[in-house]
Amino acid sequence: AVDNLMAKLLEAGVSGLRLGNADRIDRRLGHVSLNSENFPTTQSIREALQGVSVIGTTCLSANHSMISTMAPFDYCIIDEASQ
Repeated sequence: AVDNLMAKLLEAGVSGLRLGNADRIDRRLGHVSLNSENFPTTQSIREALQGVSVIGTTCLSANHSMISTMAPFDYCIIDEASQ
């Protein structure tokens, strides 16, 4: 679900990054996937995270160390939170 939402947001021109297991991220989002190929340094990751409107992730990846050091978010949308 998060990949479908991210794809639609990107199509609409909203800037975003997808955080999660690279093997499970939809191929359409490869260019916005937060991985070492796209962002080779910690500084490039920090800059990328600060420059986007949306960070797409699952509950499992939401505690990533880079996200936990960021300022509070305006919104948090959780899909399938009861699982």
